[in-house]
Amino acid sequence: THNIAAFVALYHLLSAADTRGLRGIHVAGDNELILRVLKTRAPPKARRLQMWFLKCRRTADRVRVASWTLLSKSGNAAARTLA
Repeated sequence: THNIAAFVALYHLLSAADTRGLRGIHVAGDNELILRVLKTRAPPKARRLQMWFLKCRRTADRVRVASWTLLSKSGNAAARTLA
């Protein structure tokens, strides 16, 4: 699903930041569900998303994400063309 793909992409982004030793990063995206569950630390209800939530949450904690910002879908058009 789209949410799984978004979790996978975010996991790769966070892992790359961790590999490079980046800390205190700001994450912005247009997937409201993913940003909400990560920001509030509340796992998603869908079981198929829970593994990716845990992987992203652990990696986000390692890189010490400073903020989670929701963008409008039109405001994130550049990323949408890559998807």
